[in-house]
Amino acid sequence: AVAELAALEDPRFGGLGADAKFPNAPVLAFLVERARRGDEAAGVLARRLLLATQALRDPVEGGFFRYAVRRDWSEPHYERMLSDNAQLLDVATGLGDAATAEAVAGFLLGVLRLPGGAFGSAQDSESLVDGERSEGGYYALDAAGRADQPRPAVDEKVLAGLNGLAIGALATAGLRFERPEWVAAAREAAAAVLAVQCIETPDGPRLRRASRDGRVSDAAATLEDYGGLAGGLVRLALASGDRAPAVRARALVDAC
Repeated sequence: AVAELAALEDPRFGGLGADAKFPNAPVLAFLVERARRGDEAAGVLARRLLLATQALRDPVEGGFFRYAVRRDWSEPHYERMLSDNAQLLDVATGLGDAATAEAVAGFLLGVLRLPGGAFGSAQDSESLVDGERSEGGYYALDAAGRADQPRPAVDEKVLAGLNGLAIGALATAGLRFERPEWVAAAREAAAAVLAVQCIETPDGPRLRRASRDGRVSDAAATLEDYGGLAGGLVRLALASGDRAPAVRARALVDAC
């Protein structure tokens, strides 16, 4: 599989394929895991692919954009997703890339983090620049230019599974790079999601998939939500030394 992925690498512009370019976080995560098990070629490929993906990273606020429209990584689709950035934080941590981890964690905590500690789902690609609607115009500005413009809106929908990805990624990165404030943020996010979206019943906990401003959706959680949140809680327990999140994770898995 590693050899087949290497054969898909764009020799001119980097990344995989010869059309629109995506971060491919799950592919990168696979390569990082192979490298951890001693596959040197997988580690080399993962570093090259992550380096190419840096073209999608916002140099001011740090998060990765959704994808690039063109093969040469130009014309990004400027939406920034919690799902992509949580997984790319894990990739950076696995590769020991402190600079990328710092940039992505900064985006999660500085842009997507909501009052109460949970994370919104995404940040819009469109915003108002000088009073006119613009696709990506905000992101073309430097830090000083952005200071006078409204930020693109954040989708404040809290999804249990995606918050679990962010909780786990921040906790692991905080431990790896000695950033206790990232572990603390992961703990606060976990508490926020559990307090609002985890309902205790005689048969064990039941999750709700989404909430917004403390109002819980009627939609039942999916396996992705149970698995994502439970996985994040286990990693929080490992990073913090507190067994309580692992106990809650076990209860969520049993509830499935």
